[in-house]
Amino acid sequence: MQKTSFILFILLLYSCSPSSKITIFEQRQLINDEFISLDLVFNSKDTLLKYSCNIVPYNIEIPDNKGNVVRYVLWTPPYNFDKSKLAVMVPGINLKNQLLYPIAFELIKTGLSVCFINLRESENSLNSKLMRDTINHEINDLIKFIDFYKEEYEVDSLKLAFYGISLGAVICLNYINNSNEDIRLLVTEGLPYNLEASKKRMNLKNKSDIESALINFSTDKLKLKNNKSTFVFSIWGKNDPIVPYNEIQAAISKLKTHFLSFNFKIIDTQLHTFRTAINENMYFEINKEIIQHILSKM
Repeated sequence: MQKTSFILFILLLYSCSPSSKITIFEQRQLINDEFISLDLVFNSKDTLLKYSCNIVPYNIEIPDNKGNVVRYVLWTPPYNFDKSKLAVMVPGINLKNQLLYPIAFELIKTGLSVCFINLRESENSLNSKLMRDTINHEINDLIKFIDFYKEEYEVDSLKLAFYGISLGAVICLNYINNSNEDIRLLVTEGLPYNLEASKKRMNLKNKSDIESALINFSTDKLKLKNNKSTFVFSIWGKNDPIVPYNEIQAAISKLKTHFLSFNFKIIDTQLHTFRTAINENMYFEINKEIIQHILSKM
């Protein structure tokens, strides 16, 4: 198909450390008023990575329990696809959606739809101006989107895969623990065990009080049900400054006890999330493993 018009070119800057920066170039082109071609370039001092995919993007707005508009991004493949299969991605605090695009692109190319659930009060989030409280938080945002998707696409049941990073992983874990949906897989990256302790290590200054809004959903406090159907694959950095090794081991013990199918990987690195690694070998290998897990379960 012929490209008919140029839509958008974006330059985004993401700092992964004081001395290292990743620049993200995003370019979108409309194709016959049907879908867009999305190109993404990651550029750091060591690596240049290029990705491209054709998608149908939807910007979705759903009111929360107070009537505040929560914004979501849904991508579907451009042609016939199975509407009953959905991969949900929840980035961590201050992580850009673009850092998850390389994995999302590969899923889209195999016929899966992908949704991005953005955190509240996160500076790189679509929902940065929304505050958390005990009723309105990301777990409920996720529930509302799943209900919306099922109604919009007229599907009675979904086959779901979740990929959560840091606080996003906690959100996914809580949703899975209370959902009756067919959740095939949960992939976690840098899953915190104690949210209050991790927040202090990150020195966050959020507008609302995370202790009152989300602390009861922390992995260490969560009363996990025994789960025989969802496969969980978790990745941590051995020297993660946000989730220390003893808390990683506590999380592993808890997940292993309650999930019949559980596997994990601890990588000898100081990274909290591998989305910002851009060490080409590490980046490709971890992405590849996550993609394989999702596709094998869906």
